[in-house]
Amino acid sequence: MCASFVTAGGASCSATIRKSSTVVGAWGVQAFFMKLANRSMSAESIFFYMMVTGLLLAPVAWAMTDFSKPVNWGPDGPWLAAGIQVLNAIGALTLVYAFRYGQAIVVSPLTNAGAPLMTAVISLIVIGTLPGPLKIVGLVLGSIAAVLLALAPEEGTTVDTKTEPTAS
Repeated sequence: MCASFVTAGGASCSATIRKSSTVVGAWGVQAFFMKLANRSMSAESIFFYMMVTGLLLAPVAWAMTDFSKPVNWGPDGPWLAAGIQVLNAIGALTLVYAFRYGQAIVVSPLTNAGAPLMTAVISLIVIGTLPGPLKIVGLVLGSIAAVLLALAPEEGTTVDTKTEPTAS
């Protein structure tokens, strides 16, 4: 079934599954190392090392830039990106604290899938358009999954499913 399926962008199903599996694997690796680091150092130290790593990788991004095409050097280019990165830094710090105090199996999908989901919903509201029915179903299912993950009971807590009838 997968071999005959081609996505709207022209990619084959197996290529899409490979890419999706890579992202899911990256979530797991990220969650593992974030939990491991939270056991041995403070959240502020983890954030500092994340920042240093980002700065060390900046030359890689510069090297990957295609200067044969026009690059936007105006205020809506690098300055806008800098403002967005301030918000990204706040999100990264809250992510470190979320992994410190939350369950990785809940935190990782919510943080990695929640942001694109919210971006899609907010952009649809701002633009004022409605997507097709299949995309609406996907957004609704993603929202329901996020809410169910957020409301999942913590480990060690029990839910009382047996209620005794009261005598009247």
